[in-house]
Amino acid sequence: MMTRLWKRLGTQAGLGLLVTTGVFVLSYLWHPSATPTFILCPFKHMTGYDCPGCGLTRAFCALAKGEWFQAITFHPLSPLMFGLFWVWWSWSLLKVSGRNEWADKLAWPVTRRPFVVAVLTVFLVRWGLHLGLGW
Repeated sequence: MMTRLWKRLGTQAGLGLLVTTGVFVLSYLWHPSATPTFILCPFKHMTGYDCPGCGLTRAFCALAKGEWFQAITFHPLSPLMFGLFWVWWSWSLLKVSGRNEWADKLAWPVTRRPFVVAVLTVFLVRWGLHLGLGW
């Protein structure tokens, strides 16, 4: 029984479970300032411009603590991304626990190309508005 669990943890789902759990734990434990003191984003560091995801780290930290309004001020699409991370975490947990049928049902909507294209489009449109209008 434990051998099968360890084998499953060594899969893509196991890695996903490890990564998403780490993101949620660090988001809960870390208390970044409202104004960043150092730049994590390589794009912003190199160009001086925000990337489409700039602010998501601080927003995830706020969301992990239930501070929804603060998170939206950091990045308006952060609840969407946080929700997608929960789906990824849930999918990974179901796969590692051997519940493949449930995992496939959970992941089906978010793995479809139209959904992925829609999310990317929304992020790029928001980025364009942010760069052009400061939104």
